Amino acid sequence: PDERLGQVPVAAVEIVAGAAVPTPEELVAWVRERLVAYEVPTQIRVVTELPRTVSLKVSRAEVTALFQAEDAASAGVRG
Repeated sequence: PDERLGQVPVAAVEIVAGAAVPTPEELVAWVRERLVAYEVPTQIRVVTELPRTVSLKVSRAEVTALFQAEDAASAGVRG
């Protein structure tokens, strides 16, 4: 969620085993080359493994919860 825009895109990235782990800045640069500005994620998190449903699809609800939990934790640190 975003106070001004309603919602903004975010991305969780699972790195293939054995691949070099890119920095968030490298990921943003890669995405900017491929998407229009309003599609570029405002936050990117590299995770060990994406949460999946029983049918092995990425669990959108759990990915959303990942960002909300981390945002709430960081807000608690500030406040």
